[in-house]
Amino acid sequence: MSKRSLRLSDQGSKTAQIALNLKGWTKEKLAIEAQLSNATIYNFFSSKPVDKENFMKLCNILQIESEVVADLSELENAESIEELVVNVRQRCQSSIIQKCGIMRILDMQYSIEVNHIYTTVNILEKITNKQRKSIDELTKEFSVNYFERLGLPKVAQERVPGLEAVTKYDKLMVLGKPGAGKTTFLRYLATQCISGNIFNNYVPMFIYLKDFANPDVKIGLLDYIGKELSNNHIDNNQIVRLFELGRILLLLDGLDEVRQEYDRRVLKEIRDISQRFPNNKFILTCRIAAKEYTFEHFTDVEVADFNQEQIQAFVSKWFSYKNNISNSDQRFMENLQNNQSIKELANNPLLLTLLCIEFEDAGDFPNSRAELYKRATHTLLRKWDATRIIERDNAYKHLSVPRKEDLLSYLALTTFEKGEYFWRQQDVQEYIASYIKNLAESSQVPEALALDSEAVLKSIEAQHGLLVERAREVYSFSHLTFHEYFAAKEIVSKANPNEFNDSALNNLIKYAFYKQWREVFLLTAEMLRSADVLLLSMKYQIDLAAAQNRTIQELLTWASQKSRQISSSHQPNAIKAFYVCLAVGICILDNTNSFPYSTWEFLEMSELLQSLDSHIQLSFYEGCASGFGMGDFRASLDDPNLALDLNLAHARAQASLLNRIANRNSENEEFTSISLDEGDEDYEIDEMYNKHPIDDTNFYTLSDTLYSAIALTDNQDFQQELIKLDEELPEGVYDHWDEYYHWYKHDSAAWGDKLKDLNRKYRNIDYDWQLDTEQEWGMLRAYCYANKLLLDCLQSPCYVKRETRDFIQSTLLLPLNEIEIDAFLKCF
Repeated sequence: MSKRSLRLSDQGSKTAQIALNLKGWTKEKLAIEAQLSNATIYNFFSSKPVDKENFMKLCNILQIESEVVADLSELENAESIEELVVNVRQRCQSSIIQKCGIMRILDMQYSIEVNHIYTTVNILEKITNKQRKSIDELTKEFSVNYFERLGLPKVAQERVPGLEAVTKYDKLMVLGKPGAGKTTFLRYLATQCISGNIFNNYVPMFIYLKDFANPDVKIGLLDYIGKELSNNHIDNNQIVRLFELGRILLLLDGLDEVRQEYDRRVLKEIRDISQRFPNNKFILTCRIAAKEYTFEHFTDVEVADFNQEQIQAFVSKWFSYKNNISNSDQRFMENLQNNQSIKELANNPLLLTLLCIEFEDAGDFPNSRAELYKRATHTLLRKWDATRIIERDNAYKHLSVPRKEDLLSYLALTTFEKGEYFWRQQDVQEYIASYIKNLAESSQVPEALALDSEAVLKSIEAQHGLLVERAREVYSFSHLTFHEYFAAKEIVSKANPNEFNDSALNNLIKYAFYKQWREVFLLTAEMLRSADVLLLSMKYQIDLAAAQNRTIQELLTWASQKSRQISSSHQPNAIKAFYVCLAVGICILDNTNSFPYSTWEFLEMSELLQSLDSHIQLSFYEGCASGFGMGDFRASLDDPNLALDLNLAHARAQASLLNRIANRNSENEEFTSISLDEGDEDYEIDEMYNKHPIDDTNFYTLSDTLYSAIALTDNQDFQQELIKLDEELPEGVYDHWDEYYHWYKHDSAAWGDKLKDLNRKYRNIDYDWQLDTEQEWGMLRAYCYANKLLLDCLQSPCYVKRETRDFIQSTLLLPLNEIEIDAFLKCF
């Protein structure tokens, strides 16, 4: 017994029991009243050592004198016990630091100290694959990032710091996916304990279970621990004594790494030692889904994925440890934020380490994302176990690593085409069975095939972490990035990149207008030996689809004509994209009550323009009394022609808005109102707001943009016409309310029509494009999105002939009748 603990004497135990009976309580009731665990209460009445503070607390509740009931016979030995703990800690300190304090993984050129790189581990007290959720529920938890990418749902339950969980529970089974940081966590605990930073009254002992499970080891776990410590001049009697005193922090790493034939022996040894010496701390790690065994007195917890703060902390520690003074950590995080698909991988510590190594070598992520994903999957499928010399059970001996890659590719494309991101276990096993039944040595007996498919599923989950159980019997890829990568890999394996009507590529191209297929297109283009056929086929299908709509063809014809009419330093494609966006923006502002606003939450047509020329700013945003705005008329466009047309479009569109808001149907409100500043009592707010729920933004935007247009135009006749229009405007809103009210109620429409006529006459803009239905708007939006995708593929590290690049760039955003078929055919 140590200074920190006391126990009841034999007579004291009887006295305590009598006191409990007098209160009419059970031991469970006492545990609740004292806010202590049942195990502590059990130890108290069994005359086992109890923390001194808890011992005194129980005596006070039971109203018994601690000095009378405590066993004081061993107090004189307390000093010698403390000396034993200190002595053993000192003797084994260097060996534990050597064993647990240094790590070197993957392609690290040199070792790194655990304490320098360790990032706080968070624990989930509810195992994720035990939750009961349907596929529909998981699908609803999909988050939409940047309006185009579906991210797999994140775990929403509360996270507990790992050290807090270790303090709270004496016996822990720590589960986690491959590379989740389980071993690093145990190593950190061992080094922190032996350094006196945590649990300084314990002696840490770190055991690799795969070494103990070696068939050459013929001794029990307690003797094995003694053998491990024998080089430190610590004998078995001292170890047993420390176990009896409850002074051991036993860290057992890698239950999943134990071969199946040795399971029974290892599990029995762990169970026996934890039951024989229950007052010690036991922490056992295992991969999720690797073992079905449950230890009765252990609490199962799961290592949570890294969150944003942990990623930032890890990256900062990684680069600072290497004495990097070039802000690599900041550049790493900036690049990571700009690449959502790579960012998904960073929540796994192992893959985050891989990303840091890649970034450190090149100062950036690899130009080819396909190559990066290939290295990531290679790490999980082969390298991680190989670097640690782990030989695992072969769940299906005929399924080699290349075959597993083929299987994952088949599964990925099959489910991606169906829009299935989550699958019932029964369904995914059927997919696996349909693949492995064609292998030469596979069983053709349905029952045996079902067992094999389940074994393969569990093997891929436990050994590689590429498939995970999201909820009870519901699976998915661990990252959407892997789902996309393997789908692209399957397409490439089937495609003939030199055949124009190749079925695999044609099957992909039909998804060119679907945003969830974006990454699959980019990865396929990268991985093909030649991407010419893919990109030319995409171009043909995009133009053919747009040709089905006469208005879109007329719009493209006008934009092409307009781009030839003006002199500009910008590329013709960027000019065409600018005017398409400008026309669409005017149309939106002219017709905001024609279709649901929700449709336009995803309307980012300006992304195509940004891709062509980042210096031309034109975007759509929510705001103004109408619910929508267009671009920023104060944007510093370096081209006076573009700036002039943008300002003219803004002015005319604001006049249209003012007229429609002034004459709206108040019983069928179509516009979002923005109240005036209620803090200024000089304005007759109540009266104006009740009659006209609009702020002054629209009018002053009109006035400012018209003033800017007058300054920008170099056509004297046009300038004079604009000055006349400017003179027709009221001088303001609040100081000239009657004048403003009459103008915006009765004259704004006619004023806007005059400006529209001038815009057409002098600038060839501001036409009424007859995009009357959601289907037509959707087609235009899809056309712009697909062209952006085509450009992104063209700008990716894919191999494409110069003739193909020139043809795509020269014919971008042209109506079909302006594209020469001969130029298209020359690309083949």
